[in-house]
Amino acid sequence: MEALLALVRTRWSVLGPDPRLPSDDEWPALFAAAERHRVVPLLDEALRSITSMEHQRREAHTRRLAIAARAMFLLNQATRLADQCARENIRMIIWRGPILAHMAYGDATLRTADDIDCLVAVADIPRMLPLMREAQFSWPLALDEWAERHYRRAVGEYVFWPPGREFQVEINTGIGPRYNGWELDFDRLWESRRMVSLQGQPVATLSVEDLLPLACVHAGKHLWQRLQWVCDIAAILHGSTTLDLDRVWRLAAGLKSQRMLATGLRLAHELLGSKLPADQLTRATAISQPIYDASRDLLVRRDDRHKSAWRTFRYHWTMYDTLRPRLRFTAGMVCEPSVGDWRWVRLPANLYALYYVIRPIRIIMNMRQARSRSIY
Repeated sequence: MEALLALVRTRWSVLGPDPRLPSDDEWPALFAAAERHRVVPLLDEALRSITSMEHQRREAHTRRLAIAARAMFLLNQATRLADQCARENIRMIIWRGPILAHMAYGDATLRTADDIDCLVAVADIPRMLPLMREAQFSWPLALDEWAERHYRRAVGEYVFWPPGREFQVEINTGIGPRYNGWELDFDRLWESRRMVSLQGQPVATLSVEDLLPLACVHAGKHLWQRLQWVCDIAAILHGSTTLDLDRVWRLAAGLKSQRMLATGLRLAHELLGSKLPADQLTRATAISQPIYDASRDLLVRRDDRHKSAWRTFRYHWTMYDTLRPRLRFTAGMVCEPSVGDWRWVRLPANLYALYYVIRPIRIIMNMRQARSRSIY
């Protein structure tokens, strides 16, 4: 992991000695780590300047070409979806994936992407769902009108697949279930949105100030398991000359997620050499202190212990800024059905209310499994 970090950080930091290049027998593990952390394109960029590693440079570039082809495919699909929504006057913001790469890295092929992530206003979901179905996308849950309305309020996550299932479109009304406490003011996000031109089509995405805290929240929610997410933060910091960090802190405070923002900023600085003003670094260091070491260990160490349900819950409890959102998270986590419950068992639409019984049963079962990946 240290060798991978040393190579990847050369994009943002020119400080320090040249990285120690791995020996021949270490390269398979390094490529495996780059794939796992979704940073193969950045590894390819780093190796281009190392003339002595001809075989490894070819290997990295070959892997990047496949990633680049998928990124451009997803970019094309995202552009088509944005055009469909614009014609129907549906407010949709596309973020992460190739859009984030285009915005933060300046190159859509520099970031491994698997799907298209969208934010849609709750009020527009009743029109968004038929649009996706008319475009031959399928949503695996069969809910009647009452159940879908409740699902929209409690969960607000819709994962659609095209007929060939070669990618997915994830439509969200927020960042995770409502009990997470990260309720988004979509009207404000829409008002401050940034328009980017992709293949001649205007596409709405988040402003840089909104993108940075939400990227940190997303990474924290997923336990900082990918170096890619720290690279995203470094790219955002490096790529924007007008970033208003004071406004970013205020927006993070509104999401009760200053601790997650501070952790992301500090990881980008300490692991990848991102430059931060001294006062901002001091602030990030102080705020992230209760959770930084655990976050860094989750990222740097290949340790499956964090997959236990109890450790996952404990980390999520700690990452909130204050007690109130922690209590809300705990109550909602126990009581509110989530996507995981729908995937665990499929009930007829008229039995939707039984998910409130299934939810605690599933949590208890997962808590008893030492290596459960998710209790949510």
